[in-house]
Amino acid sequence: MDTAMPGDGYDRDREDFRNNDRGRIWENGTDRFFRDRENGYDKPPQSRQYWTPEGYRRYDKERVDDKGHVRGVEDKSGSMTGDNDRKELEKDRFLLERGIVDHLVLRTVEGEPKSKEVRELIDGLARDYPDKFTHQIISRCDAREIWARGLEREPSPQLELPSVGEQARLQKERQREAREQAAREARLHVQPAQKKEPQQRERENPAKSEALEREPLDPHARESERDKTKPPAVASERPEPTPKAREVREREEAQAREMVDRLGGYLSDPQKEQVLAVLRQERDNERKDIALELKPPRGQEPPTPPPIPQRTPQHEHENALTRAIQERNNARAAAKEAGLSREIMGILGLNSDDPPKMIDVDHAGMHAESEREHSIHQKRERERSEREREGRHRSG
Repeated sequence: MDTAMPGDGYDRDREDFRNNDRGRIWENGTDRFFRDRENGYDKPPQSRQYWTPEGYRRYDKERVDDKGHVRGVEDKSGSMTGDNDRKELEKDRFLLERGIVDHLVLRTVEGEPKSKEVRELIDGLARDYPDKFTHQIISRCDAREIWARGLEREPSPQLELPSVGEQARLQKERQREAREQAAREARLHVQPAQKKEPQQRERENPAKSEALEREPLDPHARESERDKTKPPAVASERPEPTPKAREVREREEAQAREMVDRLGGYLSDPQKEQVLAVLRQERDNERKDIALELKPPRGQEPPTPPPIPQRTPQHEHENALTRAIQERNNARAAAKEAGLSREIMGILGLNSDDPPKMIDVDHAGMHAESEREHSIHQKRERERSEREREGRHRSG
């Protein structure tokens, strides 16, 4: 097997990328470096495959002229040591031998490992089909240039996702504060009344005290009277969520799915579902924490809640910025633990240590509403002008 050159600049350039990302970046880089597209080579459609006894074969790039002659290019940025590499070369021999493919260029990088079987197959193709097969070995210096050109064609990490994520975090914080406030108000309404001494009851309502003195001594009668005024028992089962709670959960789920869908092809469907499951668990844990904080100990009256401090716009902005920074740091740690690549972390806005840009959601909403009204006004003006032209045309 060939020996690699580990630890050089080319290896360091590619070490933080997954195999799928490496292949895409390398193909784009070779396209720019060798001017493949200008020479008529392009990525073939998914349906264009060539049958062989070993299975179907599809090339990274190919050119088909008016007479149907096929010229293919296969780009390899790393090692060729697996069974798939061997099978591809066996398919190439069959296609070249039958004249299905007129010419094939195999590009490999100097020093990248190749198994013994792969080297023998490459040497055999070069020996048996010198006019149909070209093995192009790229120096590691040129390979770094190709990699850099491929990276230039990658999507910029400064996409819309950070702003969308910031809006979602702000919305989530508002929902949390609303839930806390609603829980406080509900708790205040259910506080038990303090017991009063008999003398105090007599002073406040002497008529009621006299009625109690005239109350029959029969304990069964007293028990019957108490049963009439006894409040109904509360079911011990977990209550169903209210329509308002269901609406909040559905809105949170929709926002989470929108954020995950914006990642496009960077996450597979199972990964998307895993991220959504984590987000749901976080929201449920957050609700449990709020309930535990607000629930008084058994047999103890809930303490009077402290007064809510008056918040100024400056405090709101500082608190939101602090929360955004903390949440970004937590998200960065979770992403590293989950093994996300630097590219995806960059798209999510997790690589930068700069303070997050705060978005005035209310102002953005007012601006969007103003734009919508302006668009409606313009549409109505166009319809009115069209009707006037039609009227003049009929009268003429």
